[in-house]
Amino acid sequence: MSERCIGGALLGMQSSSLELVNDAYTLALLPNGEKVLLKFNQAFYDPDLLQLEELFQPHQFRANGVIVDDCAKRHKHSDGNPGGQCLTTLDLTLDMHFDGWKSNEEKSF
Repeated sequence: MSERCIGGALLGMQSSSLELVNDAYTLALLPNGEKVLLKFNQAFYDPDLLQLEELFQPHQFRANGVIVDDCAKRHKHSDGNPGGQCLTTLDLTLDMHFDGWKSNEEKSF
């Protein structure tokens, strides 16, 4: 018999009330030392200090002209090319960090 166990970001997942914020800003420090101020028109705010995952919605970025390649570099797009794992707007491309699997893990007992 096997049982599905949830790990990673989903481990502490439970019902909660997240606040939807408008005009949220954050300062991103790029690998080359450049600082970029990012504005999110809408995003969820999670007051949990252990929350490390992004809470943006790719479709909202796309609706505002941002190119979202949310396919991980370790995977391939349907055309066979590797995923870009980045956000592109105007002349700036920002890599997104992928720190591992965030899915159900199957374990046998």
